Amino acid sequence: MSNGDSLELKLGDITIDAASRRSAWRVKPAVAASWLGLWSFLWLAHSLTSYGSLQRQGKAADLATLLSDYLWYYVPWFLFSLALFAFLDSRRDRLIQPARIVTAYAVSATCFLVPYLLYVALRTLHLAGKRPAGLQSLLDAYPPVFWFIDLVLFTGCFGAVLALAAVRATLAAERRQREAERENLTLKVDLERQRMATLMAQFEPHFLFNALNAISGLVRGNETGRAVEGISQLGQLLRHVLQVGRAERSSLGDELDFVSRYLALQQMRHGDRLEIVTDGMSADLQDIACPPLILQPLVENALRHGIETHGQSDHISISVTVSNADAVIRISNTRLAGKPSNPGLGLGLANIRDRLRLAYGGAAGLETGEEAGRFMVTLRIPVEPGAGSPLGT
Repeated sequence: MSNGDSLELKLGDITIDAASRRSAWRVKPAVAASWLGLWSFLWLAHSLTSYGSLQRQGKAADLATLLSDYLWYYVPWFLFSLALFAFLDSRRDRLIQPARIVTAYAVSATCFLVPYLLYVALRTLHLAGKRPAGLQSLLDAYPPVFWFIDLVLFTGCFGAVLALAAVRATLAAERRQREAERENLTLKVDLERQRMATLMAQFEPHFLFNALNAISGLVRGNETGRAVEGISQLGQLLRHVLQVGRAERSSLGDELDFVSRYLALQQMRHGDRLEIVTDGMSADLQDIACPPLILQPLVENALRHGIETHGQSDHISISVTVSNADAVIRISNTRLAGKPSNPGLGLGLANIRDRLRLAYGGAAGLETGEEAGRFMVTLRIPVEPGAGSPLGT
């Protein structure tokens, strides 16, 4: 970096810092109006009280004159309140230390209260047509009891401004905390969405590979008509993938329809050796929401570890049970004893569990087990309102 660039950056930093300080010292119109209203009330109350007192004493009194005279005493208080508030509010994050508060009080008293008391004493002498002749003349013009009253007024004013700045500091801290929590939550949601997108990206190429592999098997077997039918089936499957693959929710009815079409495509490849049995299918499943493309990997898992492992006849069963709380989908396949598992390139059940965790937390589950020579996967998801069918008729 050149010296010119360095100088430019420093000047830019100074400009930004000065601008931020000027911004911090600005007093909002609502705050200024509040202080103006407070001191105007005290000014009017003082003027009217003095006017009433003079009337009761039988002395001549002009309310307009009193208002004009007292105005000169209250304008400095109003200006002081604004300046003190701007100063404390710009440093509100540092006011938690008692030593800083005491220092601010002492500096304010030195810079405002002492000059104000001298100003009032000199003005009193001026209105009386006298000139100051030392400290005693000032004390005679403005007795110490009035000095004490102004000290009490100054302390009350300082305390009120300090309290307002402290309240604003608390509100600002809470606002920053809420903003930080909101940013953290947004970041967490974005990370979860990216993770979900990654999981989906892992699934889709694998699904397409297996579907094309089924069609290529028909082509190699010179079953042209069935291959064309398989391509049509694949087109419908891809349409579903494109429509719901990036959505947060699909419907259980659509997903079951999707895996049924996918298994029909696989049946074209394996013929009578593959038998598919479904139970519990109904139109009501269209109203139950579920993550998109959540069932196909489980069906693919049944194929890979079933007919693709032992090459003999296989029986895949899909059953659905729905209650008020959740929907349970069981997918099982024949598992012959002594046959090794197919290592394959499958997505894996861990991926499905991750997707369920991201979608439902602990409200959903995936369990596996063997029963009577069959490998069974049980998927449980909460019953939620579903989406309309993207596949159509």
